[in-house]
Amino acid sequence: MIVGYPIFIYDTSVGSGVTSIDSSDSNTVGLGTTHIDNIYLVHSISYPGGTSAEIVANVHSATNTTGLSTSGSATNPVGRFSWGRLSGFTRSSSPISIGVTGLVVDAGLTTFPTIQRRGYGLRDTGSLRKDLG
Repeated sequence: MIVGYPIFIYDTSVGSGVTSIDSSDSNTVGLGTTHIDNIYLVHSISYPGGTSAEIVANVHSATNTTGLSTSGSATNPVGRFSWGRLSGFTRSSSPISIGVTGLVVDAGLTTFPTIQRRGYGLRDTGSLRKDLG
């Protein structure tokens, strides 16, 4: 993970819907409807030791944070996370834009645009090359 990049938190069991923000209440990143499942922007990362890490993200100031201070373990997680980055390509001279701000995060990312690689891989599906080196 990198500071400033988005992270998707899901399969949580605390909270009751959270609005994630960037730097102010008017800078909405995502509108979560289930627990604290949402997309957040990573504002800082620290590694207190061992295999744990602490990620800091901002939520709307009207959010009820009671009960959100909880911790889990590998065998009993509080939730899961996913993050990724598209890289290693050059934009064309007439690129397209895909806006995903202000969308509601519910059971997953099914309401968001899908990005698909083309032109290589098995049958030009965009899947990973046989030799990743």
